[in-house]
Amino acid sequence: MKTRTRLTTAIALVLLAALMMSVCAFASGEASGETTSETVTKVKGETADEVILNAFACKDFSGEALTDEEIEAIIQAGINAPSAMNSQPWQFIIIENNELKESLVSTTDCTVIIVAVPTEDSMGASMQFQAGLAAESMYLYAQSIGLAANMYVAPCAMTINVDDDSKALYGISADYEAAIVLGIGHYADEADAYSSATARNDYDSFVSVVEL
Repeated sequence: MKTRTRLTTAIALVLLAALMMSVCAFASGEASGETTSETVTKVKGETADEVILNAFACKDFSGEALTDEEIEAIIQAGINAPSAMNSQPWQFIIIENNELKESLVSTTDCTVIIVAVPTEDSMGASMQFQAGLAAESMYLYAQSIGLAANMYVAPCAMTINVDDDSKALYGISADYEAAIVLGIGHYADEADAYSSATARNDYDSFVSVVEL
């Protein structure tokens, strides 16, 4: 009986010590408010669910160039995205000109890829929707291999699709239009996904159930 009592007491003390250490660590993090680049760059997902749940739009890139193999793999991820009747209506334009990069994403520190689609929808499937599927695949794939990524929509209407001459400047033919611009590169040392992040709404605010 004494042995059992001593064992129970020992276990309780170990659990109490672990709890105190956890509280101290949490308090330390809350007090400092520090979010380092380690927090961001070490979040690379090992599984599909980790990649999706940890993905974030990075705005600060290091300027380190992507390899040709990385760019090809990222675009291949876009090509493999679902599309209506497997029509694969996309064009992927890699922008290497620094002046054009800055006009789209306000930096030259990342690789810029435009996803363009035909101006006319076919088979009743929205071309913009299909462009979104391709862009999302590229965005998540890039983060799954430890790269930083962001998607930009505003430059499409405001800068690229202004007229045929403007589209031609970005390598897009008259019968296509830019749908999404991606910036993909390496995280800057000061990249921070948390200090100014907006919290996600809770599950119930999005979901409704239609019952029989």
